[in-house]
Amino acid sequence: FLKWCEEELQLSTLHPIHIKKLPYTRPIPTILSINEALLLIESADAPYNILLKIFFYLGLRNRAARKLQWGDMDWTSKAIKTTEKGNKVKWHPLPDDLLEDLRQLYIASSSIWIFPSPKNREKHIVKLHTIIQRARKRAGITKRVHAHLLRHSIATHLLESDVDIRGIQDFLGHSQISTTEWYTQISLNQKRQALKKAGFKM
Repeated sequence: FLKWCEEELQLSTLHPIHIKKLPYTRPIPTILSINEALLLIESADAPYNILLKIFFYLGLRNRAARKLQWGDMDWTSKAIKTTEKGNKVKWHPLPDDLLEDLRQLYIASSSIWIFPSPKNREKHIVKLHTIIQRARKRAGITKRVHAHLLRHSIATHLLESDVDIRGIQDFLGHSQISTTEWYTQISLNQKRQALKKAGFKM
């Protein structure tokens, strides 16, 4: 704001104000177990069950998944293309069941978007909150669920399955390894909670 005042109003006598940032620790989310994630996917209305499967199977960011187009598909290579942060193009291999789901969806589609808006098929879907909450209630899941939680969940499960952290970094499309290392905190927290349930004092 002060910079704007200086440039637009020619107020060159302003003195800079230094404000100390408040301490902030990124909270560790409660993740979905594999069974919970699959149950959530099964409980979602079609075709959004496929969208939730994409979030979980591919670990996509919300924006990238919502903006997928049929032109992003490579049916021969069994892969799909996304445009990540910084306009980086990334290809994701598709498991057979997800590939078949998309094939059936493509046959019935009349839009360039894989997941068009219910109100205007010329645009991609925007709001997912109602879709996800309806599926959560049907699945009987009491945890707070949102699209990005599926990304968190698959990343944590990969880490707990001893997938190399560099591989997880590539899977998630993180530019910095420090961002991926945050998931080690989630994994440790999950293990700590499991030990507590088993009766260990932590």
